[in-house]
Amino acid sequence: MTRARSTSLPYATALVLLVFAVDATAMEMALTDSQRARMSDAVVTGTVLDVRLVGELDERETIWTATVRVDSVHKGSGLRKGMKLDVYFTGGNHGWSRACPQEVELVVGQRAKFYATATQLPLVGTVNLLPSASFVQARKAV
Repeated sequence: MTRARSTSLPYATALVLLVFAVDATAMEMALTDSQRARMSDAVVTGTVLDVRLVGELDERETIWTATVRVDSVHKGSGLRKGMKLDVYFTGGNHGWSRACPQEVELVVGQRAKFYATATQLPLVGTVNLLPSASFVQARKAV
């Protein structure tokens, strides 16, 4: 006896994955600036001076750092206008990328408000981490 193959299972699986992806993205975007600030140890507005690859966390993720010239301090002890602050973020490796939370992408000259958390990372120790793209509020480039 031959059974007809059901095509509804792959569609159902795709629908479930889509719902999770939309839900996860919506959860990330639901944060207000005040919620981000409460979650952060340092909040500064500044300009990206340099972006460098630090190393590989594993086969899928890399660690990057950006040096930011601080234009104004909104939160954070020991921070002052004019200083250089290194912020760290993770990114895809070997063609891998992450959909949610969305990866941070910084370029030299970019102005933004940065919400960083003190986080322990392999290879570098405790750093000012930008957890996701929603923790960088881009401003007009210089």
